[in-house]
Amino acid sequence: MAPEVMEQLHGYDFKADIWSFGITALELAHGHAPFSKYPPMKVLLMTLQNAPPGLDYERDKKFSRHFKQMVAMCLVKEPSKRPTATKLLKQSFFKQARSHDYIVRKLLEGLPGLGARYQALKEKDEHLLAQKKMPDGRKEEISQDEYKRGISSWNFDIDDLKSQASLISECEDTISSKDTDISSIYDFDTSLQEQALEGSLFSMKYDTDILVGK
Repeated sequence: MAPEVMEQLHGYDFKADIWSFGITALELAHGHAPFSKYPPMKVLLMTLQNAPPGLDYERDKKFSRHFKQMVAMCLVKEPSKRPTATKLLKQSFFKQARSHDYIVRKLLEGLPGLGARYQALKEKDEHLLAQKKMPDGRKEEISQDEYKRGISSWNFDIDDLKSQASLISECEDTISSKDTDISSIYDFDTSLQEQALEGSLFSMKYDTDILVGK
């Protein structure tokens, strides 16, 4: 939105569209509109208070000089200093543009025919209209059918669930039994280590007694 449109002080004219064209060019170049990461009110203030957005001649080296000049011509805060559409089209950037026929061919290439697109839109509108006119009971029935389709794979067989639970219980008992066996082995191993340690201490005491002549 052009600054003069935001201010609403002296009205605005077609020059606001020239500003919008420049913003659109920036969005196509960068993949996002200027100040797009900020909330709307901050964008409004930044548009009015900051310098106009544009292309950086160092950072945006991949874009041609003519393209940068064209964007700069559009994004001038003072409406009277922006070019008219006729003057803008004489800028060097547009002199390198393809013909209208080429652009139309490329844009429409691969698209369905106009009749097919019209028919598809018509059928979509008719479907939406039919849904609006549908009785509430029928809407509820369709909603329930969709809900049932969504949970059709759920298992509500109590006996089957019980058998699955018993398998889990047996598995847990097996794991618990294995844990008990491992614990017993650990206790036995610890006992052996303690006995070995006591034997070593006794042997050390015996050797010491011999050395001191006891």
